[in-house]
Amino acid sequence: RCADLAAEKVDGVGRLGPAFGLGFQVHDVVHAPDGEEGPPGEPAGTDIVSGVYALPGLNALRGPAGDELRSALDAVPGVDGPDVAAVIDLIQRSGAIAESLVAADRYADEARRAVAHLNQTTVGEGLGQFPLLYGTWALDTLMDDRYHDVPLTALG
Repeated sequence: RCADLAAEKVDGVGRLGPAFGLGFQVHDVVHAPDGEEGPPGEPAGTDIVSGVYALPGLNALRGPAGDELRSALDAVPGVDGPDVAAVIDLIQRSGAIAESLVAADRYADEARRAVAHLNQTTVGEGLGQFPLLYGTWALDTLMDDRYHDVPLTALG
C-alpha cells in the first residue's frame, strides 16, 4: 500500500502469506511427526500424549486404520498413556503422510496463484515460485530417511 500498488496486488500478497504458512506447517509436522526433534525442552511425542493431533494424525484417524489408531490414542495419559512409537507407526503406515503432502502442495499452489498477477516482475515471479521451491527443498532436506526407502501412498 505504501508503494501505491493496486488493491488486487496488495490483496494477492496478503493471500500468499496464509497459504504459504499453512503449507509450511504441514511440512513441519510431516518431517517430524513424532516430535523426535521437537521444540527445545519439549520431550518427543508431547503433542500425541497431550491429545494434540496434527494433519497426519487427523488424516490417519479418518482413514482405514482410524479405529486402531483411536484405540491406541485412547489410553489414559499419565496412567497408561499412548505408546507414542506405536501411534507414529500407525500414522506412517496409514498413508496419512502422503495425503498431508498433497495438502501441502495444494497450499503451495494457492500461494502461487495468489501472486500470479505479479509474474511480470522478477520479484513477483520469485514470490510465485517460492512456495513450490520451499516444498521441494523441505522434502529433499528434511524428509525422514525412513520415507526415502518406501513409496508414499495416499489414502484411497
